[in-house]
Amino acid sequence: MAELELKIKAVIGFSGKIINSLHYSPCGKYVVYPLGSLVVVKNLKTEKESFLEGHSYEITCLRVSNDGSKIASGQTNQQGVKADVIVWDFNRAKSLCDAGKVMIGEDCLLHRLRQHLSKVQGCSFSTNSEFLCTYGGQDDNAIVIWRVEDGSAICGSPAASDAITSAEWLHGRDDRVVSAGYYHLRVWQINFVTKKLNPMDAKMGTLRRIIDCLAISEDDHFAYCGTNTGDVVKVKIDRNDIASPNDPDTMCPVMVSCSKERFAQGVRTVLNVQNEATGGFNVVVGCGDGTVAYLNPSLNSVTSRRANVIGGIASLSVSPSGRQFMAGTELCNMYLLSADLAQSELKMSCHNGLVNDLAFPEGCPDLIVTSSVGDIRIWNVRAKQEMLRIQVPNLECLCCNVTPSGGSIISGWNDGKIRAFFPESGRMKFVIPDAHSEKVTALALADNDSRGPWRIVSGGSEGKVRVWNVTSSHQAWSLP
Repeated sequence: MAELELKIKAVIGFSGKIINSLHYSPCGKYVVYPLGSLVVVKNLKTEKESFLEGHSYEITCLRVSNDGSKIASGQTNQQGVKADVIVWDFNRAKSLCDAGKVMIGEDCLLHRLRQHLSKVQGCSFSTNSEFLCTYGGQDDNAIVIWRVEDGSAICGSPAASDAITSAEWLHGRDDRVVSAGYYHLRVWQINFVTKKLNPMDAKMGTLRRIIDCLAISEDDHFAYCGTNTGDVVKVKIDRNDIASPNDPDTMCPVMVSCSKERFAQGVRTVLNVQNEATGGFNVVVGCGDGTVAYLNPSLNSVTSRRANVIGGIASLSVSPSGRQFMAGTELCNMYLLSADLAQSELKMSCHNGLVNDLAFPEGCPDLIVTSSVGDIRIWNVRAKQEMLRIQVPNLECLCCNVTPSGGSIISGWNDGKIRAFFPESGRMKFVIPDAHSEKVTALALADNDSRGPWRIVSGGSEGKVRVWNVTSSHQAWSLP
């Protein structure tokens, strides 16, 4: 018997919780982002999507090279097992995407790099795209420099005594990397002759911060650091070149200033962008409470340029034209923001937790109902758009179904209740309280609800199955 190959027709999803994982291509025609263990390449004009398949576990970091020719993505793995970093041919991926090919992983895989244990925390391309910096999670906590052309490791070193969370290259030279994390910031110089990494710690005085993100100024003199306490720290990162151990240091990285304003729930991502009006550069921060805000180089807030979206900001990417931002949130929403932050548009939305159940309404293959943490959603599968969202905060919908007439959405929840909603408005129709003593894990419809009284069959996590008679006035438990 010949094997049946099922081809992906449409995908609605975005792993928004991964820091700095949403990126414009340098040409501005494509956007790249992770979806579980896949890397998605999407043409913004034609809406065509292709998927880079090669990771065995969830992707934890993603970067696009500055010349737009490569993509690097890292993953998590089982404890004690080395996690992969994959370098992809972005030019090949774009051409295959435009040609309509969906699964393009093997065609675009250039290198598979294995060095970090359990998890790859992050990665970053050098400005000339010749080198790649990767760093591991807490079980590994090492920083490694790779040559992109042949995938060979040049050098590596333990990142610090505490965990590393971010690393960025300088713009003007390919032998300097700045890393930061728990209570430290380091400026590394790469010695390509001896193949060693030489760190120099920044002098932070009495300031102790967990740094979650970094941005390097265009002149390479300063690093802007976003912290989990909500402030932005400015560090002068000039340091001596590698010298004799007996020669004293004349330049050391040192903290310059700290922002007065503290943003709620921490600064998750930071960018250094050009101001079209003045020609100078401003700092843009994305925060855990959904705030996107401008700061001037002195770290004072620009109150006229601020926006708020739903969900903490995990990714910010500026378009090559500089006229708009793409923002990804921890609730897996994707927004398009104008450069002045005066306008915001929701471009993509999906569940931010497990999709526990789904159901097609009878005779309507273009619509689908899905249940997840905190909400039920109705989707137009053909248009890949969300039509309706029914939210019940702090609860999880474990199962859902649609009556044959399409008049009700029946759902089971982890608080033991069965809830029914009107599909047009999402308004509550009725509730069966204490339908089960624990979670409602399964639902089935025994009759057509358009013909008078009808029945619901429900199953609970305690192992009981119950049948409910539903009339226009009440719902009664008919069988144990």
